[in-house]
Formats: sequence, C-alpha cells, structure tokens
Amino acid sequence: RHFGVDVEEGYEFFMDPDKFQCRGANDPNVYLDDASDRLARNLANGFSVIADTLRKAKDFERAEKLLLKSRALIPRATEPIQLLAKIYADQNAIEKLQNLIDTADYKPKEALMVVLGQSYRRRGDEARAEASYNAALTINPSYRPAFDELVRLYMEKRKYTAIRNALMRWLQFNPQDQQI
Repeated sequence: RHFGVDVEEGYEFFMDPDKFQCRGANDPNVYLDDASDRLARNLANGFSVIADTLRKAKDFERAEKLLLKSRALIPRATEPIQLLAKIYADQNAIEKLQNLIDTADYKPKEALMVVLGQSYRRRGDEARAEASYNAALTINPSYRPAFDELVRLYMEKRKYTAIRNALMRWLQFNPQDQQI
C-alpha cells in the first residue's frame, strides 16, 4: 500500500485483460449517452488514482504503462493525459511530453504547454520555456497560469521591459482583470 491505495492489486486488475475489460469506449462509432460517458471517465479516473500513486512512489514506468492503456481504452478521458504530462515532466522527458502535446486531443492544450515550459525551466532552457508560455498565451490569451509562469521567468531574469510588454498584452485581452 502506498498513500492509502492498494497499488499492486489495482495495477494487476487494470493491466490483466482477463480481469478488466472495457469495450466500446474507444470506438468513435459507438454512441455513449451521458451516463455511459461518465462511467467511462470514472473508469479512467480509477486508472489515474493508481498511476498517480505509482508516480508519487517514483515508479514512472508502470504509471506510464497504466495511463497509456487508459488512453487506449478510454480516449475521451482527460485525466490520464494530464497525469502523463506530469509524469513526463517529473522525468524531464521533454520529447515524450512534446509528443503528447502534438498527438493528444486534449483541451486545454495550453495547460500542457505550461507543463512543457516548466520542464524546460528545470533544464535551464529559459528560451524554450518562454516560447512554451507564449505559445500557451497564443492559444488562449486569458490563460492565467501561462501568464504567471511567463512573468515569473521574466522577474527571475530581471527582464523588466519584457514584464511590461507581457502585462500590456495581458491587459489587452483581459481588461477586467482586477488583480493586475
């Protein structure tokens, strides 16, 4: 047991095709009504609970396998994509993270771009981090986490003109933002 979850039993259950079967949720031709869609997403959350526990225990390989299976079985679920992004970021696996961003049908994509930017910062690649945050703001000029990370980067580098420009751009798209 890790963090209150029986990881081994859960992992074995989800990974064993004789114990866990999920059919139809990955077929775009199969109609899922609201109740069926919620059930499928709840199953994906079950995968994610086990995978997140594995991630916290630094068992990234098994967590990734579990989430990839979840994505294959229940592609409409977003939780596995968010968690995969965290796992790739924890491992500094930028190539895998970039591939996830490029291939995942995930909204908001800008959230994954912020995770990518944070990974670049941990690597010391401020230019790519800045580009990732700006890409997120291009997708959604009102996405506050990207703005906050961009300004934080500029503050640490003492790029005061860049801070001013970021603030002006933010206010152009978010004139009602009372915190700024």
